[in-house]
Amino acid sequence: MAEQTGTDPTATGHLHAGNRITLDELAVHLNAVGVWLRQLAVAAETPDVPVDLGQNLCVDLDSMARRLEESGQKVAELDAIIAGRAPLAPTLPDGALWGARVLDTKDPKRSKPVVIPTMYQVLGLARWHEQTRALIDLPVRPERQRPPSPAAPDGIAYVDGIADIPGLDAWESPRAAERRARARAAAIQAQALCEHCTSCDAAPGDHCRTKTNRVAETYHRPRITAATATVDEQDGQA
Repeated sequence: MAEQTGTDPTATGHLHAGNRITLDELAVHLNAVGVWLRQLAVAAETPDVPVDLGQNLCVDLDSMARRLEESGQKVAELDAIIAGRAPLAPTLPDGALWGARVLDTKDPKRSKPVVIPTMYQVLGLARWHEQTRALIDLPVRPERQRPPSPAAPDGIAYVDGIADIPGLDAWESPRAAERRARARAAAIQAQALCEHCTSCDAAPGDHCRTKTNRVAETYHRPRITAATATVDEQDGQA
């Protein structure tokens, strides 16, 4: 892996060997950060200038380390479920479908379907399938006459459940889409100041003005339109 060379949050190439980070890599990274925070907490117990950081900073560092290590364990469990092709329940507890089958159904229900499940949903789907199978396999107690239980539905491996979803190679999480949208909006605002405004004749570098010559922090629509075109063109060339 490459070395970290800066503080840009989007510069993540040093974190993974391939084009995208694997769940295995992510789990180990989370654990490593937890280890580092615990070591930092111990180092902060005896700073070079006598000041008690133990009940403040050190406790916080230990708490953050514990949360990260727990998250790493969950990601590792998720990786084992997916890589091991563990069977998942075909529906969420509320009956909602998940994966590619959502795209095929034409029968709307009250439950909200999920195309790409979250980590906790996948962990839950694995447990729900196990619990369902366990209930089906329970022996019938002689003193309780009951009709035979229906067979538990077959589980679905995660990769099979999402295999037919279009655009998987370019998929990004909602968080990633929101982050890129915020970055684009900020870039448009910055670029707008570099554009000439055809509404108020503000020169590049000057703010827009109203008809009464008052300075505004917002920009006239033609300036935003020009800035948007410039930013989108730059993004297309990146």
